[in-house]
Amino acid sequence: MKRGALNIAVVAAVMVLTFMGTRAYAADSYIGYAAGGYNGKLLIFGLPSLQLLKEVPAGVDLRGPVASGKKGNSNGLPDGKALYAVDKAANKVVFFDMATSAVSKSVPLPARFGPSHLDLSSDGKSLCVAGELSGKIAKVDTASSKVDIVDLPMKPAAPVFAAITHDGASCLVTDYINAVVWVVSMSPFKVEKSVPSGGNNPHGIAITPDNKWALISNKLSANMAFFDIAKKEVVKTIETSAVPIHTVIDSKGQFAYQSAFLGNVITKVDLAKQAVVQMYDVQFRPGHLGISPDDKFLFSLNKYSTGKFEKQGAKVGTGVVNPTNIEVIDLASGKSVGHQPVLGEPFGVVVASMSSVTDASLKKGGKPFVSAGRAIDLPEKKGVKVTYGPAKPHKPGVVEVAGGSEIYINAFSHQFAPNEIYVYEGDKISIILQNIDEKGNMIDNADVVHGFVINGFADQTQVLLPRGVAATLEFSPDKTGTFDFYCSNFCGSAHMEMRGRFIVE
Repeated sequence: MKRGALNIAVVAAVMVLTFMGTRAYAADSYIGYAAGGYNGKLLIFGLPSLQLLKEVPAGVDLRGPVASGKKGNSNGLPDGKALYAVDKAANKVVFFDMATSAVSKSVPLPARFGPSHLDLSSDGKSLCVAGELSGKIAKVDTASSKVDIVDLPMKPAAPVFAAITHDGASCLVTDYINAVVWVVSMSPFKVEKSVPSGGNNPHGIAITPDNKWALISNKLSANMAFFDIAKKEVVKTIETSAVPIHTVIDSKGQFAYQSAFLGNVITKVDLAKQAVVQMYDVQFRPGHLGISPDDKFLFSLNKYSTGKFEKQGAKVGTGVVNPTNIEVIDLASGKSVGHQPVLGEPFGVVVASMSSVTDASLKKGGKPFVSAGRAIDLPEKKGVKVTYGPAKPHKPGVVEVAGGSEIYINAFSHQFAPNEIYVYEGDKISIILQNIDEKGNMIDNADVVHGFVINGFADQTQVLLPRGVAATLEFSPDKTGTFDFYCSNFCGSAHMEMRGRFIVE
């Protein structure tokens, strides 16, 4: 494949965001903190205005976050002191000081751990971290940074979401490959048992304020499962909507709100009746949710915005890379009261009351998340040459060339081909990644954007691939072992299974 300078026409068509947001409210009551996913940043913004206040570079593929403070609803009552997130690509836990809106330290996890989510104990002393790529779970002491690891007995395993019970006794972790919930004792730190999740491909898990129920979102079974924490078993499931991802619960334990990715809705469940009572339409493809500490607002982190912010007539919009967006729902009326495209692909949001935040710089007003001419965010790369161009037909696989290898990888919904690659340490390699989706795997998402990153080679390999675009990565692997690569941009209902192995000998 011919390499060269970045094709300007391709960049203009697919890699630039130009939407100018508008302020919805004159004043904000809350500050939101979201992990920006593939841009590796902590995004700090006003709520409900959705005005960007600050971006804090923190890694490569940031997930979470969770905050210190008292338990309340699923969001809790953040005390404005500490915030924690994980970097899936770089295998670390990131600590943030909320008083300065800065990274305070990073705690390394074992190589190839692949953390996807974390939770904080009620006393603020321990983090439980789900290692999706490794099939391991970590406990991190927030004071000493000591890391303990347990290995799940089923292989393969994919622990994806963690929730610590309010009494601090157990960490409950969903495993989407084995369709189980792992019950892990926090002290001593060990696996107690696995419990069927009540469906297929379990994802989010949320614990009610009374510590009675853990609510499991079974993604490929379109249900919500009620896990009895005392009995340590699922005792009931209810049908919700297509491809549920995540659930939040209000502070009274009265209602739960579950996102349905393919349903384009948020389902409201009465917990006493264990029944669906309402659905909110959102635009489009909701993933993670947030809720304000006082239960007034629900925040939907939507994965697509097809047609919503794009060019309409003479108005310049966001282009064909449909940005993720945040939608604000007033829970008293059930109406959408704010909606803006945002940077990165937020994986989770913590909402703090404005009064609890002491960083004065966050109270001076914000700016639109997506401003004119701003290129899509990706972390700075090291030790690699990256070029882009149009995708061209080529058989996937490894081609030996003088001094190294050319590796052709096709990305499409929801696979990489090939998904196992062998190279040699020190060789010069060129990875040619191509998004060959002819159209999205969903009718109203014709421009699916895939991501790519190799865990363990995060500084060299994080890229985004709009449909019809190729990216070439040229570098020399400097360590041996087996490393997971995965799609780092949510591309559809089977996105999390879009994985492969990079083997360096």
